[in-house]
Amino acid sequence: MTDTRRPVFRRATRSPRRELLRYRWSDQPGFTLVLQDSTGMFHQLNDGRVTPESGSAYEGVGGRPQYVAAFHVTTDEYQGVRGVRVPHTYGPPEPVSLTIRWWVHDPIKVVRAQMTHGWYTVRADLDERLGQLDKQYAAESRMLTANDIFQQLAAPQPLDHYGITYEVADSASRDSDDELLLAGAETGPFPYAWNPSRREEYDFCVQAVRNGPVSLAALWLMRRPEDVREVLNWTVDNRKLIQGDSRWEEEMVGLLGTLSTEEQQELSQLMRDRLARLGRGTGPRGDRGRQW
Repeated sequence: MTDTRRPVFRRATRSPRRELLRYRWSDQPGFTLVLQDSTGMFHQLNDGRVTPESGSAYEGVGGRPQYVAAFHVTTDEYQGVRGVRVPHTYGPPEPVSLTIRWWVHDPIKVVRAQMTHGWYTVRADLDERLGQLDKQYAAESRMLTANDIFQQLAAPQPLDHYGITYEVADSASRDSDDELLLAGAETGPFPYAWNPSRREEYDFCVQAVRNGPVSLAALWLMRRPEDVREVLNWTVDNRKLIQGDSRWEEEMVGLLGTLSTEEQQELSQLMRDRLARLGRGTGPRGDRGRQW
């Protein structure tokens, strides 16, 4: 395997004719020779013969073009690693390392596209395909796994415009912060994609659960203020759960104090109606606008 930092092609320092002779006399040159003629078209040396690219004036008619430049295009196979995170059923998204193998399938296109370092192009296309795969699985309510990625992208993926092809050769567990996050809004039992910006929110929710039902009711009302009727009904129906906890009164008063006058009046009316159905007195109607 070749280091991804090594250039895919380079311009030869010798004249095109000398490069042509050198290539023909070499047993294993380790590269493909691409020649550029005076018209700007490219030619590739195959099995000792110079083959012009499609559309060249010399295609199918032969002739001896005037070469003005020569290029060495590697025949080696490259390998790179892409770190991703995929959803996990029983925990946060799992770090996975994808081994990517790629190579040149069209030397002329590599030179024409000036594909000096192909890894960045391969990585960008891989990220785009992974993103599309993630959206596809999410739309089907399926969880994308490392095995799914391997099965979907193990076949060669040609990048015809650049003359290179890549494939996912392997996948393995990985411990790294340099990864592409592939985890939708619902990742197993966790409410959000597991990344540093969400961990603080997760810790807050854990603390709310530990604090008991009142904290959960307050959190519910903060997140979904339009559910005030449901929160009120739940509080009345489950009042036994909050008995003995003196903090709930302070928390509820503090929460109610943030409501507007209209919201306080609406909540007061809802509470009156609820208590009336329970057969309890609600006091005179004159204090409907009472401020908390």
